[in-house]
Amino acid sequence: MLIDRKSPNFIGVIFLVAANNRINIETLCPYLLNLFFMEGPHNIHTAIILAAGYGRRLAPHTYNTPKPLLSYQDKPILEYTFSALQATNITNCIIIVGHLGNQIREYATENFGDLFNLSFVRQDPINGSAAAVEQAKHKIEALADGYFLITASDYLLPRNYLSELMAFHKSGPQKISLSLRKLNKKDVTESSIVEYNENIVYKIHEKPSADLVPTDPLTSSLIYILPTTLLEYLPKIKYSERGEKELPSLINMMISDGILAKGLQQQALVNWETTYK
Repeated sequence: MLIDRKSPNFIGVIFLVAANNRINIETLCPYLLNLFFMEGPHNIHTAIILAAGYGRRLAPHTYNTPKPLLSYQDKPILEYTFSALQATNITNCIIIVGHLGNQIREYATENFGDLFNLSFVRQDPINGSAAAVEQAKHKIEALADGYFLITASDYLLPRNYLSELMAFHKSGPQKISLSLRKLNKKDVTESSIVEYNENIVYKIHEKPSADLVPTDPLTSSLIYILPTTLLEYLPKIKYSERGEKELPSLINMMISDGILAKGLQQQALVNWETTYK
């Protein structure tokens, strides 16, 4: 007999078993998010992990160790990314490597090769997040079915962070979903702010001047869910003043063309980099 996993009776059994075994609701969250939102006609099974950068802000620590493999509380930062991915339905991971890329390839393959279908793309030169997508275009076309998730590899992600964003994406009509978080006003000029109202994102401003920063700014993390139609915009991208091809510029183009983007405000992330300064 088939059991409807979304029926009230089945869900009641889940909570009863959890209570009897003293499993807290936080542990159940990834399962419940998958149950309700991540199975459907537009599943997101492919993630891109951006891990090519030099990590210059943390030099000399990054001279011999790539930034994603620096440790926080005895775990490489990249392990937090993979832990968050394990709480989703992601099966394919395209890892963009560059600086000391062989170390990242060896670590990911040894520790997560049995859990994900891993593939690696070398970014050379290392010139921005949109350029990374450009170099991985053939793999995205082969693996992604409509949408893909992209994330930087140097965030200290809580276990449920990516599953929350994916559930948000599945629950709405938007084609683009962005992870938003509060940021200290003094730090925003080195990050980004969004024009945003009632979850709708109208524009991303990268590294804005101080006069553009509102009193209580929201920044867009480099964590997005994007449609594969974004690949059609790659030929239009131009280099920024910083000499990079940047994903926010592509997203702004798509928004200007009437493609709906929404943002989910998520919890602030631990600034682990201060332990290396």
